[in-house]
Amino acid sequence: MADDRSGFSRRSEDIREEWNGLRVGKNLWEARQPQDFVRGVADDQTVPVARPQPPAVFSGPISIGLSAAAAIGATFLSLEAINGFSAGDNVGVILDDGSIFNTAVVGAPLATGITIAKALPLTAAAGNLVFDYEATGP
Repeated sequence: MADDRSGFSRRSEDIREEWNGLRVGKNLWEARQPQDFVRGVADDQTVPVARPQPPAVFSGPISIGLSAAAAIGATFLSLEAINGFSAGDNVGVILDDGSIFNTAVVGAPLATGITIAKALPLTAAAGNLVFDYEATGP
C-alpha cells in the first residue's frame, strides 16, 4: 500500500489513518491539533443597567469681552455679558500690552459689568477679554 504523505510503499500493518483521511506510515502519523477542538464562548457585553449619557456640562474658565475701554486705575469693567460671574471669583483681564492682570470680583456683578478688587495697572481696550477662572458656563 502506498503512503499518502511520502509516496513510499508500505506494508498494511505499518500504515495508520490520520484524522484527515490520509493513510501514512506509523513514523509519519500525526495526531490532530488539540486547538482544533477549542470552541468559542459567547461573551455578553450588554450593560446590566443602561442609562442615557448625561448632557455635557461645561465647567471651567469663561471669557467675555469688555464692552467699553477701561483706563489706568479703573476698578469697574463694563462687560458684554455677566453670565457666570459671581462675587469672589478670580478673574484675569487682558491688558493692551498683552499681559494678563489677575484680580477678583468684589460684590455682586451689576447688569453692565463687574467691580474688581485691584485697580488696572494699564489700559484695556473694548473687546479685550476678561476670564473668570471659577465660573461655570451654561
